[in-house]
Amino acid sequence: MLGDLLTGRARLSPPSGPALPGLNDFSFASYFDGIGAVGFFLGAPRGLGPGPGEQSLWAATERQLFSVRDGISTRIRRVIGGDPGAFAASIITGERRSMSKEATEALRLSGLAHITAISGLNMALASGIFFVGLRMVLSLLPRLAQAVPIKKIAAAGALLAAFAYLMISGYQVSAVRAFLMTAIMLVAVLFDRPAISLRNLALAAIVIIATTPSAVMGPSFQMSFAATAALIAGYPAWRARPRWNPGLRLSFPGARFLGEGGKLMAGTFLTSLIGGLSTAIFAIAHFTGWRRTGWRPISPPCRSSRSW
Repeated sequence: MLGDLLTGRARLSPPSGPALPGLNDFSFASYFDGIGAVGFFLGAPRGLGPGPGEQSLWAATERQLFSVRDGISTRIRRVIGGDPGAFAASIITGERRSMSKEATEALRLSGLAHITAISGLNMALASGIFFVGLRMVLSLLPRLAQAVPIKKIAAAGALLAAFAYLMISGYQVSAVRAFLMTAIMLVAVLFDRPAISLRNLALAAIVIIATTPSAVMGPSFQMSFAATAALIAGYPAWRARPRWNPGLRLSFPGARFLGEGGKLMAGTFLTSLIGGLSTAIFAIAHFTGWRRTGWRPISPPCRSSRSW
């Protein structure tokens, strides 16, 4: 099981630094993760059972969570199979190890590699579906709906669902940021307050910086917060855009649906544009490997295996 002690002949070495100057430094992350060495066994290892220092409640809970996470990923890959199954597992549990190099490269070239990291989209779907579903179920009971605020009950249930999803997703930086913002929003519903603002993002950043300061140097933190901040700041500008002149409204059949579809496409395009522009500088810094001294790069372009 996860967390058990193993014995055998192994070859260990310190965590490696960047492959080229300016690329991802694996030893930096390993230091803050408490990893002192990496390596491999020179033969089949033998299990010794749970270690004496692994009997704490948190350690046991963490092992159980990762076992559940691995079981969910394995089940998805077994039922769906191939790259579709690996992709489905990555957007649910965040495990991207089973995706082929061709699928990973296709996602990168299309600009969709970020959706395989657990972030706002995944957390919003998990909590939103539970919130809407629970509220609809409670609304089917008229007496209950008139006696208690079912919206707040649904928000509390969605908060628990989002926390459970965070636990099985591996609590990456982007997932923690998304959960904190979702939790603040749902708690605001409990107190009848709006919560979609930059204060929401700032509170999430404060918590992550206070608990894991090293995350600030990673692409997950930088790109996730940059995209979210840009989208929140750009939303008021979209709301303040010039409205359609009533005197120029089209009157042919289907004009209303055409107009709504146009607004949907424009909103989607603008969201992608804002997100792409706000994270471009961080993508260049972390994933292309270009570090300039004067006008001459000191390393050729190279893609990192990490994604935001």
